[in-house]
Amino acid sequence: MRIQLGFCALALLSLACDDSNGATVPSAYGAISLESASDGVTAFEPRAFFYKYTSSGTGVCDVVLNDGVCRTWKCNDAAYSSLPGITVLDAGPLSVSGANRPLEFEKDEKGYYAVKDFDGKPLWSGGETLTATSTGAEEIVPITISVTAPPPVHVSAPVVPPDTALVIDSKSDLPVSWDPLTTADSVYVAISTETEATLPDGSTLANIAPGVDCLFNGTLGTGVVRAALLTALPKPDGLKAYHLDVLTYSALSQRFGNTLVELRANWLGLSTIPTIQ
Repeated sequence: MRIQLGFCALALLSLACDDSNGATVPSAYGAISLESASDGVTAFEPRAFFYKYTSSGTGVCDVVLNDGVCRTWKCNDAAYSSLPGITVLDAGPLSVSGANRPLEFEKDEKGYYAVKDFDGKPLWSGGETLTATSTGAEEIVPITISVTAPPPVHVSAPVVPPDTALVIDSKSDLPVSWDPLTTADSVYVAISTETEATLPDGSTLANIAPGVDCLFNGTLGTGVVRAALLTALPKPDGLKAYHLDVLTYSALSQRFGNTLVELRANWLGLSTIPTIQ
């Protein structure tokens, strides 16, 4: 399996990376991200942006190990060091209904959408229908897209020590445990790399690329990331940090005219920057 970085890099391992239905290539893209979190984890504010490419990128990532549950990815140098150029587009007023409070998005001076005064508290309990709606603008038609809110996930292992980094021994299996889910949802475990990437205009930004990802049966309450996959973790030039995230998610990728939009809802049970040795 291969992903072409660009939109995929900006929406890590997004379902929108796979537009394999034979349709024409979209001329514009949108990413709408909602997040809730368990106690002790702070959720990011709801955010979104719509854009089109102004230059193509040469970053690609391939799966190099796959044990049927977990995968290890390797990317070429361009995937870590550079990103394609984009122009941010206007999609008109954007809001989300179905959460436990109204979410009205506002655009900043660069055209990126966010919800102001977000307090990080949970946005749902699980099972609600979350619907994002925008009125459209000059290059984006009106959009209405919905997902079912994923259930909360409460992680019991690994335990992040207070005031210090979690240490992961790549030569040993990494067990992950959570309160068993009562639904059929999977628990997603991801270790990703952070580097600094350069855009065509010379500016830089933090770039997240895949390292190891796993989908575990949420009802079991436990899963193991095997040492073989951890020892194969990429170590790109300019590596700033690894990120470990444990979450449940729901995502839908849907076309509206020539725009491919993904709505993604995450429930984050663990998010930390570990030391991997």
